[in-house]
Amino acid sequence: MSTEIFGQQYQQSPASQYDAMRFMVQQLQNKLCTVAPVRVQSSSSAGALALAGRVVVRPLVMQTTGNLETVPHGDIFDIPYIRIQGGANAVIIDPVTGDIGLALFAMRDISAVKASGVESPPGSRRVYDWADAIYLGGILNGIPTQYIRFSSDGMELVSPTAVRIMAPMITLDGAVMATSTIVAMTEVTAAGIGLTTHHHSGVQTGGGTSGPPVP
Repeated sequence: MSTEIFGQQYQQSPASQYDAMRFMVQQLQNKLCTVAPVRVQSSSSAGALALAGRVVVRPLVMQTTGNLETVPHGDIFDIPYIRIQGGANAVIIDPVTGDIGLALFAMRDISAVKASGVESPPGSRRVYDWADAIYLGGILNGIPTQYIRFSSDGMELVSPTAVRIMAPMITLDGAVMATSTIVAMTEVTAAGIGLTTHHHSGVQTGGGTSGPPVP
């Protein structure tokens, strides 16, 4: 009976011409890198607003020797990662050390494109190689503590520290409900009435109650 695992051949494997050819084809197939789960070992991103950086990753599925012994992979360096971006608009969630994601391996050498960012010839004749990886993050990770969550009940924006929105104009359509203190560093205006600068009508000396604010 033949014994064959991952294209490896043993003494008891069939020795026909077909089996020999099949073994050689499988050996060539085993050299092709397609997709692999990996862990981020380090990331060049320091949290600042900048171009998408690079990561160092390590494949999580170990290598296997002819004797079925497992051998850890080495690290793969200088790997670009995917950022959701269109023109000058982007969602920035840069990978951090310990993240688990997928490494996709290009069919040709992408080193020249990585260096120039423009149309370039392949850097060498290698194909489907570990060195030509692109990192796509986000599988098998833990529960986040900072997130945007979409569900049938609506959308949640949660941060354990702070949320900062910067724009020349922010428009809110609909009622705004606050369950804690609202702090404004400058003036607050509602229906043309300033919070800190408005006057009241019907004011007179005594213990009476003033009228409504005056625009």
